[in-house]
Amino acid sequence: VFSRPMLKELQRPKPQGWRLATHSLSGRLLLLTILFVMLSVALIYFPSVGRYHHQLLQDRINSAQLAILPFTETPGQQLSAQLRSQLLARAGVEAVILRAGGLHELFAEGADPPEVQAVYDGGETDLVEQIRDVVRALFAPPGRTIRIDAVTAPGSTIVVIANEDPIRAALFVFSTRVLVLSIFVSLLTSFLVFVTIYLSLVRPMQRITAAMNNNPRPTDEQ
Repeated sequence: VFSRPMLKELQRPKPQGWRLATHSLSGRLLLLTILFVMLSVALIYFPSVGRYHHQLLQDRINSAQLAILPFTETPGQQLSAQLRSQLLARAGVEAVILRAGGLHELFAEGADPPEVQAVYDGGETDLVEQIRDVVRALFAPPGRTIRIDAVTAPGSTIVVIANEDPIRAALFVFSTRVLVLSIFVSLLTSFLVFVTIYLSLVRPMQRITAAMNNNPRPTDEQ
């Protein structure tokens, strides 16, 4: 003998698909797990890739400094322009500008440096700026020419002009690896948490609910 509200509840069609996930306790737990997986992936991915992109910019600055080092000394002024172009090309830069004491010195492959389309700070930057820079780099058009500014000494700065394609290529390879690893770690952790909570809390509650539905309290006979 069932009460009228209980009969209506039993006759009500069960929600399917998305409604089932949002109405059941286990479904809500699964949705929360997926949400925390996405959040953990973002917290792992963007800081790691942002720091790596900033390291690539600093590597370009270090390579440029080594490439122009022979030309900053007095005997280096006698070296040929072809050798200068080869050293700059091996360093992955197209032009280098040294600024100190109100003066600047240009070292370029050609007569004039190419037009700059984006500027990055290769010095000390915070995590927010690094993430912003890596997003700009990932969605940049191919073949873009960038400028990297950095302070080499008090009162001295270096400006490096380079093609961004090699940096973006290395960035894509590294970001793919980090993304795959972060997704794997997040999914594994979330799966273990989901299974633990499901077996220890959700499953017993479902059994209690099923037992109550299968053994309803009889109504008083009129």
